[in-house]
Amino acid sequence: MAALLVGALSFFGGCGANNPTAYRMTAATYQAAPTALDDVRRIGLVQAEGSVEVDIDDSTQVTNTFVIDVGAASANAATAKAARLLRERGWEIIGKERPWFVTMKSTKWDAFLAIDSFQPTHLASHPDILKTLKEKSAKTEASVIINVEAYMGE
Repeated sequence: MAALLVGALSFFGGCGANNPTAYRMTAATYQAAPTALDDVRRIGLVQAEGSVEVDIDDSTQVTNTFVIDVGAASANAATAKAARLLRERGWEIIGKERPWFVTMKSTKWDAFLAIDSFQPTHLASHPDILKTLKEKSAKTEASVIINVEAYMGE
């Protein structure tokens, strides 16, 4: 029986010799580095945070979500201020679809993020964050929602 198992492993192990990703024993997990997440936390007062894992093909993508008060006067001003503070930390704007939605990347941290003005509906997949904000009676007028992921390229 042991010889059969060794033979099978040798056969299947050799099948991917020309294509190293053809055979995998474990799935990859893509998540932004803790240092990238700390970089984001430093732009203001973190009111709540959480994460979501999504399985995509044979890998897992982890998205870290933060609600951060950046001390701005309005939702639009909060998004602009968050983007400015992150630019000062070396993040680069790669998209600005609306005044209240900005995407950025960091080659230093190999990370991607999206800044969105605070809207509770944008946290539908984060009931834990909504619960924390409610328990804290957090003021969200000057807050942004920032979603951070490992940068997978364009």
